[in-house]
Amino acid sequence: MSTFIDSADREWRVRVTLSRAEFLRREESIDVLAIETLWPQVLSDPLVLGRTLWGLCHSQARERGVSREDFLDSITGETIDRARQALEEALADFFPPLKAKAAKAIFAEMQRVVAKLTDEMIETLPTLGEQCIAAAASSASIPPQAT
Repeated sequence: MSTFIDSADREWRVRVTLSRAEFLRREESIDVLAIETLWPQVLSDPLVLGRTLWGLCHSQARERGVSREDFLDSITGETIDRARQALEEALADFFPPLKAKAAKAIFAEMQRVVAKLTDEMIETLPTLGEQCIAAAASSASIPPQAT
């Protein structure tokens, strides 16, 4: 079973079931079973990841007296990657073998794309910084208009 430990040092079991999928559709408007559309959102928006995990761990949270706010607040930078991995594993475990294989391929490809985009963004930072400095210098040299 897939697990992650949040920033409050609580261990959560992540398991995809039909009842949890239904809960997520109804309460969060998230279709956890549509990984081809869900996964890009999970990778780009930590709130989508947190809301998805909340839906899957809601029963555990209720048993422990952990509120939605406390749960979401405990999904922080240091726990996001492990929580995402737990969700990946739980989804792959849920689906039959062929769909699980496709899901794993989607996860790997999306990770590759995100890594590439991140590298490209980092490479453009020096140019962006130079453009900002040039724009600031240019606007500083424009005399104020008379009114």
